[in-house]
Amino acid sequence: IGANAFQNLGITNVQFPEGITTIEDGAFLGCTALESLTLPDSLTKIGGGYYSSSKGGAFADCTALKSVKLGNGLVTIGDGRIGGNTLSPDTYASSGVFGNCGNLETVEFGPNLKTIGHHAFSECIALKSLIIPDSVQTIGGNAFYHNTGLTSVSFGVGLVTIDECAFYNCSALQSIEFKQYDTPLLTIKANVFANAVK
Repeated sequence: IGANAFQNLGITNVQFPEGITTIEDGAFLGCTALESLTLPDSLTKIGGGYYSSSKGGAFADCTALKSVKLGNGLVTIGDGRIGGNTLSPDTYASSGVFGNCGNLETVEFGPNLKTIGHHAFSECIALKSLIIPDSVQTIGGNAFYHNTGLTSVSFGVGLVTIDECAFYNCSALQSIEFKQYDTPLLTIKANVFANAVK
């Protein structure tokens, strides 16, 4: 599905056939009536708005979106604007795949996901808990920035890197679970939990 293919349309439901492998930047950007998503197992990548400030993430600003089920084949939730990897990245929130989806309450990750990109779930203020699967190796900068409803996070055993400000300003966060890791060294970069843990 190409970049900005269905941007700003009033669609309420999408049924994705098996065989789709990529959803590009901004494909469903600003589809404010879309309430739920179930993505096919054939999908391997969802694009963030990395390359152009005029393109948001594939499902950014879908303000009615409440639930997302990611397919078993998904490997990469693409990067939003890496230039927004600062302590005040609000300008770049919509560059994340699900950036500014303010009513998003639940995300079910697939078992083969390796990368959660920059700003992927930035400003998803209704998310309450996260269980990151063991397959995930990298969580990008500002990935869960300003998720003020988030209270708990459980990380999988395959994690290698949590990039800068990944959980910055998650002001309700009370529980963080790290398991015994398969990887020899886990890198946690600057300000990952700044203004987050009480």
